[in-house]
Order: sequence, then C-alpha cells, then structure tokens
Amino acid sequence: MKMRFALMVMICAELVLCGNVHPEALATGKATDRSICDLAPYTTELISRRTFLPAGGPRDLESEAYFRLAGTFVAERCANGQVLVLSSRSGNWLDEEVLSRLANSACVAADVARSETSVQSAEIGVRHGYELRCHVAKVNTLKEELARLEEAEPTSSIVARMQATRHDAAASANKPSSSNRDCSKMTVTSMLFGGGPCH
Repeated sequence: MKMRFALMVMICAELVLCGNVHPEALATGKATDRSICDLAPYTTELISRRTFLPAGGPRDLESEAYFRLAGTFVAERCANGQVLVLSSRSGNWLDEEVLSRLANSACVAADVARSETSVQSAEIGVRHGYELRCHVAKVNTLKEELARLEEAEPTSSIVARMQATRHDAAASANKPSSSNRDCSKMTVTSMLFGGGPCH
C-alpha cells in the first residue's frame, strides 16, 4: 500500500513538473513554483485578508466558512501532485480545525507531515505555530465534498448567519451593523477571489 502511494506521488509530481500546472500561492505576489500549492504563511489570516468573515461568532460556523474558502482555493487553483503547504502562527482552535480538515480532505492522511515553527516578536515574545505539508492527491474528491456542502447550505448563508450573530451583539451595544445586506448572489469564488455583495 505504501509503495503504491509512493508511486502515485511520483507520477503526480512528474505531471506537475512537466505539465501545464501553474504556480499558485494564496498570498498576493508571493514567489512560488508549480510544484507547490502554497497557502502559507498563516493560512487563516490570509483568508481573512481576502474575504471579510465576522469574528467572534459560533465556532462551528467560523470553522466551516474558513474550511470552504481555503478548500475552494485548493480545489480551483491547485493540482494533484503539488505539495500543499498550510501554516498556523499560533496553533489556535480555528487553525487546528481548518488546517487538519483541509489537509485530510486534499491529501492522503498518512502523507500529512507536521513541523513546529516559532516566530519572535518584540510585542509578544516567541509565538509557537506549525506547518502542515502533504502531496495533493484528492482534488476531485475535495471538489465533490465542497459541492455537497454548498448544496446542503450555501457559504453565503453561513456568512449571513455569522453576520446576524454579530448584528445581535452590535445591536445590544447600540452599534450599526451591515447584516441586512443581501448575500443571496454571493459565491464562494467571488468571496475569495473577487469580493461580492457582502464583502
């Protein structure tokens, strides 16, 4: 089984290096090469810079929204055989849930390797995080999973529910909220790559 998986990875790597696969990095303007599907550094932070997602809402909604947006990037921009790179600055609960779920959805679980990292900062001292790496092997499976999730409840609906939670908190503090905007025409791709009515 291990030999067969290793052979599959080698074949996929050849396809990536010799085929028409383009280098993809989630960070704008980051240099990379076509052997890597790069969602580092700090994957969830990069997602939050591309798409407005209200913080402080229900954990299950927040985790689901981040997984779908990061998963959509991998499904639409990356290819089997590329090395998937995911990164956490602090190892918080959101990263633990989203990054491990995405790695296991896009790669064979036995291939996922975790390495610890540390960042030195004058403000906070040393902050420990980690990086996940694995070979993308299940792009089509990931696409099917995302399609099933989207059919069960669109990502726009999840974001609207997150905004509603934020609106309730804002209303109690007498602050304006934008939760009444119509998100019905928003798509995952437009949220991640090109904004949308609720961006």
